[in-house]
Amino acid sequence: MVAGDQPDDGRVEADEVDEVENLRSTLGAVPFPHPARAALLDRLGRALRSRHRRDPDEALLDEAVAVHREACAAAPLGEEAEYQVNLANALLDLYDARVSETSAPREARELLEGALRSGTIQGQDEATVQNSLASALDRLWDLHNRQEDLRERVGRLRRAVELAVQHRHPRTAMYRAQYADALLSLHSHAPDEDLLAEAQRAAEQALAAAPPGHPDLPDALDSACRVGERLYEAAGRIELLHRAQELAEQAGKAVPRPRGIDGSSLFNTWANVLRTLHTATGEVRFLDRAIEVQRAAVDATRPGDLNRAGVLANMATTYALHAHATGDRTFLPDARDLYRKAIEASPGPREAAAHRGNLARLLTTFPEVFARRLSISEADVLDLAIEEDGRAVAAFSAESAQRRHHTLAKTVKLVQRYEQRHRSEDFEEAVRLSHGNLRASATQAEAARHRLAIAWLWNKRAGHTLAEADLEAGETAYREGLAAYRGEPAGLEIHYRSGLALILVLSAESRIVGGRPFTEAFTERYREATELYRWCALRGDGRVQDRIDRAVAWGRTAARLRDWRQAYEAYRLAMSFVPLLAPLHLPRPDREQLLRHLEGVAADAAACAISMGDPYAALEFLESSRGLLLTESLSLREDLARLGTHAPRLGSRFLRLRDQVAADGSAVVDEDPVRRGLLGEALTARRRRADELREVLDDLRRVPGLERFLRPPDVRGLVADSAGAHGSVVVVNTSRLRSDALIVRDGTVRVLSLPELTGYGAGRKAAELQEATWRATHRGSSPQERAAAEGALAAVLDWLWRTVARPVLDDLDRPRPAGPASRPRAAPVPGRPRVWWCCTGALAGLPLHAAAALTPHPSDGESVIGRVVSSYVPTLAALAYSRGTALSRDPRVLAVGMRDTPGYDRLPGAHREVAAVRRWAPGATELYDGDARRAVLLDMLRAHDWVHFAGHAEQDPEADDNGHLVCHDHATAGPLTTGDLLDTQAASRSFLAYLAACDTARGRAHLTDQAMHLAGGMQAVGFAHVIASFWPLQSYASLAATQAFYTSLPRGTAVSHDAVARAVDHAVRLARENSPDRPSWWAALHHIGP
Repeated sequence: MVAGDQPDDGRVEADEVDEVENLRSTLGAVPFPHPARAALLDRLGRALRSRHRRDPDEALLDEAVAVHREACAAAPLGEEAEYQVNLANALLDLYDARVSETSAPREARELLEGALRSGTIQGQDEATVQNSLASALDRLWDLHNRQEDLRERVGRLRRAVELAVQHRHPRTAMYRAQYADALLSLHSHAPDEDLLAEAQRAAEQALAAAPPGHPDLPDALDSACRVGERLYEAAGRIELLHRAQELAEQAGKAVPRPRGIDGSSLFNTWANVLRTLHTATGEVRFLDRAIEVQRAAVDATRPGDLNRAGVLANMATTYALHAHATGDRTFLPDARDLYRKAIEASPGPREAAAHRGNLARLLTTFPEVFARRLSISEADVLDLAIEEDGRAVAAFSAESAQRRHHTLAKTVKLVQRYEQRHRSEDFEEAVRLSHGNLRASATQAEAARHRLAIAWLWNKRAGHTLAEADLEAGETAYREGLAAYRGEPAGLEIHYRSGLALILVLSAESRIVGGRPFTEAFTERYREATELYRWCALRGDGRVQDRIDRAVAWGRTAARLRDWRQAYEAYRLAMSFVPLLAPLHLPRPDREQLLRHLEGVAADAAACAISMGDPYAALEFLESSRGLLLTESLSLREDLARLGTHAPRLGSRFLRLRDQVAADGSAVVDEDPVRRGLLGEALTARRRRADELREVLDDLRRVPGLERFLRPPDVRGLVADSAGAHGSVVVVNTSRLRSDALIVRDGTVRVLSLPELTGYGAGRKAAELQEATWRATHRGSSPQERAAAEGALAAVLDWLWRTVARPVLDDLDRPRPAGPASRPRAAPVPGRPRVWWCCTGALAGLPLHAAAALTPHPSDGESVIGRVVSSYVPTLAALAYSRGTALSRDPRVLAVGMRDTPGYDRLPGAHREVAAVRRWAPGATELYDGDARRAVLLDMLRAHDWVHFAGHAEQDPEADDNGHLVCHDHATAGPLTTGDLLDTQAASRSFLAYLAACDTARGRAHLTDQAMHLAGGMQAVGFAHVIASFWPLQSYASLAATQAFYTSLPRGTAVSHDAVARAVDHAVRLARENSPDRPSWWAALHHIGP
């Protein structure tokens, strides 16, 4: 009998033990020449292998191989082939259990090929042997990574399917499923549409051949799931996934179970389909259901079952996916424990290696979680991950491709540790391991990957040391890798060229002598780097953020050579990708993460445009990449209002699709090009989820009146509109190249150079201001410390006056040239003129409205507040939008006073602030302390167009959040975040939000251009005016400002935009007059809006 693909019949272990012992006893009584001895030996070998499936003792397999060899030697003449097949299967089992048996797959292949050549294996048995030969080729592929083994495996499985169909083999469904899987493996390494189409047919035929109750249904479902996922990645089709999910659910609920199949395998398959559906659609409901089903799989798995390790690991993987998708990290400790249990339950180190690798990845993905859980440092967590990768490496023989895979994973983590601790032994080990991978590479393509890994290692080292020897080693590694590269695998050339370019830039900068960079060596390296980056940037492939990064690198190297035309071309290319960077179908946290790629890019692009003499292009660059989510939210609100009148049916379809893609799960973004390029991580399929939404957008833009629906703002139109406005908009651009003010007024834009202002200087002053304001407002500071802090703050305000404010205001005082004839100027208004400050980079967090010359008597010196009424705007588009908002004579006013908030300091003036609001608006809705619960406040925000909040707020510039208001029930309900505010999506425009709280306009450290703070959140919700503070205000200072503001507002008439700005200005001026030597009391409060 040819064995090797019989279904598990579910017998208890005692029966297997008895059979082994009985056969051993019988053989002891049968003399060597007896004709039945060969058959008995063969039966004993198969019994030992069956027992090993439940009792993973390698000694059982050693004995099985030995008795099968003896059976072959004793086989009757003409019947050798059957015994060779069973020996081959025993050798494959031995290799699976003990990977050091590297000769086993090759011997198994030779035995199986010999059996087929004998001509005695026919019918169903031939199909079985072809399938076993495919298994041997799969192990050889695993060992040597040779594509010819993979192609022959596909051919053998194709033949097995043909024979199985012809002879009605009971395992036809399994053979078709394995054939589909083999086609997918080949497709991964040799993309071909025909391979994928054939895999789809094979998977469908496998499902058709395995109805509910069939023992091969789990194999067929698994295959259908994998094929469906690959089809979705290739063409956006998920029909097969949904079909597989329906069948999996049917199989999982089947009663009674198919004979030989326990519930665990069916539940495991069902959960796998659900996980894949989540990956394909982004719908978290599939993942939630997968958790339930996977738990059922764990519960149904018997202790000692060889499948138990895989089931436990799948549960852990599901938990990790859930954390990525939802941000809920509750299950992560359980995921770690499950991976540990999977490792312990694995039949051998080879099977455990995959679970160790997944555990290592989990630890390094969420180091802060496990540092808290294990009461260790994040550095210790990285050590644990490296240890797990090391054990995974040790599970494979020296020539195994899997060993090289796990070695590469360990190498990446060693470099992480080197970057953290600068231990040379980590770097040296990483280099040694990478060279070992290179020497063991089985193909040119694999060698190319490992050459790139070696070059990347030196790149990291040189970036830290800037030592000439390290730079030369990195340059040599990249050049040798490029010279040896033969086009496979595709996509590596970009990493080679961009890596070499970076090394050349570092090398050039290291050759700067005496502050004079343009030496021959410097120029030669920069020119080559520029050409390399240009080549990379013009390649139309890769993720959007990668394409932006490559174009920016090209622009920066060209700008370093003062080749402004080429730099402008590069930045124009980079900015063309901005609309694609953070698409609607990603959740807001992922979009914010992606926007980090734009930090400083628009400022550099604008500087290049100014150097080219094109201020309109500079404004276009700044408008199209700053405050993106804010501008999008505002324009979306206005554009959606026109859908009902211009295209109601198409508009309804757009809204439905927008809600669907907005509800998608979190995208997992891998920032490391080496992880992507070398580890072969597949790009997420989520990019296809918004296809239909984009088609609807295109259709909407064809409707008259909707041509600019959700398009970036028209900069020339925004500038032209300034002719009818009172005041000037001053866009202050700071970059590494130059700094300028773009002054927009009277329908024109002009450039004023600011030679004393630098991006570095602005960043340094921002840090000084943060330190000074903290010391000035902290309760633990001594009087001397506070006085010193006030002096430091005054020095920052003096720097702002000298470098930015005075040059700009002096320019504004000069006679204005005539504007466009078609746009008459606005009539002058009484009082000081209005100025809207719009700043980039670190300057966006500095109080320009409070800039003043440093004099012995602060109130006597020149100042911004003495010459103009200041406001702030994130973009021209946001200003244009907010100017269209008006307040009725009977506004709906909400006043919130949080004097007592659990866990926070008392704010004695909070209730009196509400009283100040009441005096101005007697009909205002009032909320105090315990009434100001999170849910109540959210509802109130939807119902009011004027909101005053006197309470606590928090903002950490270094954290990945945009700040929050603290409600009374924050301990149980959580804080009120900017995301919550955006979710309110008020149907109509709101007028004003007064945030008398701490840190409401201090943005994220790495997203300074995106208005990522509470004030920006209120603007995005639709409030035209926001009154906020750059740093915490003392309660009495906040009360005084509130009283001054509401006292100066008009009563009984509609409040104008100008009245709001001048009321804030009045409050700040009054506070400055009362405490001129304490700028921390008055310089924080400011006005954002029209």
